[in-house]
Order: sequence, then structure tokens, then C-alpha cells
Amino acid sequence: MELIYDNKPAKTVPSDIMHPTSRSLFRFWEGSRGELPAAKKQQLNLKKVASILPSLCILERNPLKQTYKWRLAGTAINKLWGHEVTGQELFTNWQDFERQTIANGLDMVIATMQPCVVRFKATNTLGGEIGIEFLALPIQDEKSGAIQILGAVVPFRAPDWLGTTKLIQFEISTIRKIWTDSLPSKHQQTTPADYKRSQNNTSPFLKVINGGLN
Repeated sequence: MELIYDNKPAKTVPSDIMHPTSRSLFRFWEGSRGELPAAKKQQLNLKKVASILPSLCILERNPLKQTYKWRLAGTAINKLWGHEVTGQELFTNWQDFERQTIANGLDMVIATMQPCVVRFKATNTLGGEIGIEFLALPIQDEKSGAIQILGAVVPFRAPDWLGTTKLIQFEISTIRKIWTDSLPSKHQQTTPADYKRSQNNTSPFLKVINGGLN
């Protein structure tokens, strides 16, 4: 498993974002946010990314504990998971380490207004395996002011069993923060409570872990 952390601003679509759908969403988000740290949710023109909408989702953080739920999930995501996930907890069936690692990464997206890309292996009830990329981007709800996650969740292949069985096990291979701006200071945060929480109640984002996927 590889976890990478740096603070070099991205000038184009970073090479760490591999899937074409993820790269399309990243370009859309960059164009939508302009000079802002996060795109405004209500101002997103999703018609521009109509072809990838089934693979998009919005995640919402529980303000009382470090967990996330699927606020909205596209049809391709529901098919990939093998059931409807909208309204459910994101980390159902995730092991503690995997859950904590991704939660830390998503907390950093909210705290720093910078994207994060995760790749992981998922296993279904029959033992079938599939590689998945998850791009997480910060967006702001103008009504509540809350920072949410706009994401693309896409498999690297489409096996015959896709949509016929549930995913029940997950193993992270890589998680990386994508810096699109210079490292922000505390005073530049639009959500100071989330920033403080991420600094005080989460583990460091950078970890060196032996082993992982071959």
C-alpha cells in the first residue's frame, strides 16, 4: 500500500488521476470553482458532464463523528456496489484500517479544500475482484455553508458479474492528496470547525505502510 503526500500545486490534470471519468470530473471542477477554493454546489452546471453523471456522487460528513454517508449516488455506483447506496453509510463492510485511512483523507479534503484520489481493490460475495478509483473534490453548499465531497467512483474494468452481486470487502492500494493551490493557512479556511476537528481528532495523513497490493 502506498500513501503519498506533498504540497506541490497541480497545473494540469495530475497523472495520479488515472481514469478518464475522474480526469473529466477534475477538469469540470477546476473550471467551475474559478478562483474559489471549492466549487459552489448550487452553481454546478452538471449538463457539462452529463455523460459521466452515473458515476458521480455527493458525500456528506457526519458532524458528530468521523464518518460519511452517500448523500447521492449515480446509477453506475449503485450497480458497482450491487445495491442502492444513497442515504447509507459510506464505510459499510470496510475494515477499521481502511475506514480510518479514507476518512482521514476525506477530512483533509474538507479541511484544506484540496482534492484527494484513492485507488482500492473491492471483492464481491463470490470472490471476484475489481480495481476502483475514487476522486474526491470539495464543494460548498451555499444554503448551509457546509463543505461536501463531489466524487467520481469508477472501476477500471467491467466484469460480467458487475451489478449482479454485492461488494463486501475493500483494500486500499493508494491514496494521494492533490494540491491545486499553495498550502492554505488556518485563516483561509471557510470551515474553521472542520479544520480544527481534522487537526485535533484525526491521524496524520502521511503514513508509510509495508505490504499492500502487488
